[in-house]
Amino acid sequence: MKILKGDSTLGKPPGEIQIARRRLADAENQWLIAREQARAAKRRRKEVKEAARRAKKQAKLAKREFAQAKLALAAAEAKLARVSQRKAQATAKKDVKAKPARRPAPKKAKRSVKSPSPLPPLADQAVVDPAQAAPATAPAAVDQPIIVPPDPGSPGPSSFPPAN
Repeated sequence: MKILKGDSTLGKPPGEIQIARRRLADAENQWLIAREQARAAKRRRKEVKEAARRAKKQAKLAKREFAQAKLALAAAEAKLARVSQRKAQATAKKDVKAKPARRPAPKKAKRSVKSPSPLPPLADQAVVDPAQAAPATAPAAVDQPIIVPPDPGSPGPSSFPPAN
């Protein structure tokens, strides 16, 4: 075995030093890889925790929305029940108050606005020209309204002034 000048203090052959250096480099590489894996695992755990927190928040929010929707449904069903109950009561009242069927009143004849056709005078009547005929009553003043007194036998209060 040869001893090198630089390694004279160790007293080992140069091959053993190279093997030790390689072992040191391999151990360092393994340490760096393990350290990186530990960091990645820590990061993954952190992400999983954050995902779990988000999931919990979403679950709480969904639970609140479910409760609100449930209350809204209950309120709508109660309102529908009240309306249905009112309609049923109204129908029942109508059935109780129902009167016997009446015969419908006869329809009034429609008035036509047609002008009367001129009829020939009868043989025993004289033909009178309306322009020459004397009026039966004196013409009323234009400014005063015409007041017609009620029939004396008609019931009810009279809003007409007393007759002179």
